[in-house]
Amino acid sequence: MRAGETATRENRMPLIQIRHALAYDEVRRVRDSLQIVAANELSCPDRRLTPAHIMIAVDEQGPDDSIPKDILVIVRAHNFPARVQNHANICRALDADVSGNLSFGRTWGVWVELNPMEYLSDTER
Repeated sequence: MRAGETATRENRMPLIQIRHALAYDEVRRVRDSLQIVAANELSCPDRRLTPAHIMIAVDEQGPDDSIPKDILVIVRAHNFPARVQNHANICRALDADVSGNLSFGRTWGVWVELNPMEYLSDTER
């Protein structure tokens, strides 16, 4: 962002990070569904998100990771007032979506972080 410019909601895109130790098909099922549910749950009254607004990074757990779950989902999004007021419900909805797309016996965790943040790239400048 250049000096004097103000941030827009477009450069505050949510980011979902998925760390996993699962087969690709199972991760893909979680990822595809999560992108839709996150767009709905993270939408605000004055800003409707689509799945295309949700960025997702997927990585396999490695030998140096210390994650006691089969899959860990970390959601980072700007702390707009509507999201802050609905934080617990957003977390529960994302948790239900993740658990509903996993095979029986899988373990998971969902973190939802709402902080002041910005996203910039070559197309947002």
